[in-house]
Amino acid sequence: MNDAHNPYAIIQWATELPIKHGAKSVLVALITFADNQTGRCYPTVQQLSARSSLKERAVQNALKELVAAGIITRTIESGKSAQYAVQFNANVKPETPAYNAPRTKCTPAYNAPNHRTKCGGTPADNAPKLTNITNQKTIPPYSPPKASKPRSKPKQEFALP
Repeated sequence: MNDAHNPYAIIQWATELPIKHGAKSVLVALITFADNQTGRCYPTVQQLSARSSLKERAVQNALKELVAAGIITRTIESGKSAQYAVQFNANVKPETPAYNAPRTKCTPAYNAPNHRTKCGGTPADNAPKLTNITNQKTIPPYSPPKASKPRSKPKQEFALP
């Protein structure tokens, strides 16, 4: 990175790195604590968690990822908190090919059957044809059926003793 003293350039550099979003959030949080010239800082995992809006375990995993990628270095002295140093000139390779990279040709096996079928026409000869419904009568709105007369009780055909 050319302009290591410009905080906006530093943040732009961090946001353009091809790393996972959790690691990127932690890196931006680290940069807010870091000295612009040396890149050194001493935040706790709790502080990074609060600043990056990630859980502490996610912050720890992101720190491991950043160290493995060579973006930061971590030094732990006995009895003291960890010291992090952001490597502003880190050259990180993307995890995946660029979105505009040419596709690789994947051909099927030489003995793979061809299951493609040609489609066209209507699904069946007697399938209904679409018509323009603007010339048809309008359907009246729904009206519930009228209430019928209540039924009378059936007559009792036998008497109980």
